[in-house]
Amino acid sequence: MRELERQQKEPVPRNTVPGLSAATLASLGGTSSRRGSGDTGSIVDPDASLSELRDIYDLKDQIQDVEGRYMQGLKELKDSLTEVEEKYKKAMVSNAQLDNEKANLIYQVDTLKDVVEEMEELMSEMHRETEEKSKELERQKHTCNVLQHKIDELKEGVRQRDELIEALERQKEYFDCIRNERDELRDELAVLSGNMKTGEVCHRGFPQARKAMKILLLL
Repeated sequence: MRELERQQKEPVPRNTVPGLSAATLASLGGTSSRRGSGDTGSIVDPDASLSELRDIYDLKDQIQDVEGRYMQGLKELKDSLTEVEEKYKKAMVSNAQLDNEKANLIYQVDTLKDVVEEMEELMSEMHRETEEKSKELERQKHTCNVLQHKIDELKEGVRQRDELIEALERQKEYFDCIRNERDELRDELAVLSGNMKTGEVCHRGFPQARKAMKILLLL
């Protein structure tokens, strides 16, 4: 593209006509020099001069046509270059946006990775705590079972104690009754002993005395 622009800027030599033979140029130069010098001795062919002039004009038209097509092509190339440059700029802007989006996505991915790692660590910690709490719960269940067994044993002991207390209370009442009878018999025995000493013992007193002696011996 730069080479085409450089060629466009370079002027086309006026004395150089593409497609014009050296003989034609020599004849044209000779004709013009002969015409300028006014040499009447040479013979000029009018048909040849007209034919050469037509060729020159045809060549000029061809050159202009070529130049026009060249300029049109150059303009189209410039337009294409402008369009390509615009597309290139848009592509650069798009690439910059994509780079920014890529950087943002990478940052988001890294952030999510950090969050996932933190969540995994938290879940691991929660799993460990759950295992520890499960073990602690099992220990507490075992302790509760042991305590329940002890409570059952204590309840049984309390029941047996209550039964023993009731039995002791019944036994105490029985012993109190026996003790009262013993005291009464002792009193009667003392009375009988006094009567025996004074000689006032009757036949009825002997059975009571024997009974009192048996009770005293049992106690």
